[in-house]
Amino acid sequence: MRVKKQKIEYIQLDITPLVDVVFQLLIFFLLASSFELSTGIKVELPESKSTETIKHQSECVITIKKDDKIYLNGLETPLIDLKYEIKKIMDSKGINRVIIQADRFVYYGRVVRIIDIVKELGIKNVGLPTKYIEEEVPTF
Repeated sequence: MRVKKQKIEYIQLDITPLVDVVFQLLIFFLLASSFELSTGIKVELPESKSTETIKHQSECVITIKKDDKIYLNGLETPLIDLKYEIKKIMDSKGINRVIIQADRFVYYGRVVRIIDIVKELGIKNVGLPTKYIEEEVPTF
């Protein structure tokens, strides 16, 4: 009796689509992680030579525009409601820091009033971002 030899077929797995998907995911996460927290409200920040990078974690951003409009996390909020709205965010997200982005032409008293509101709520960590300027080297 003759035994027939069976042909062994090797299965080949095409991994090109898998590599494409992995690279697309890698690019997506690299781009998504490099974005800064931005509320989309344009303000001209004051300039400073001494700045520090702030890591955004569990915080809310208060923006004060040149025309005295106040925005809390991108939504226009009247000064009267600001304390209540921050308290709501504190209770829901457990924030530990507030960033106050004020336009360089905003009345200083307005910024101090908002800092007082934040401090009344028990938040001790308040950030005031500035735009970094290079130190000018004098030319002779």
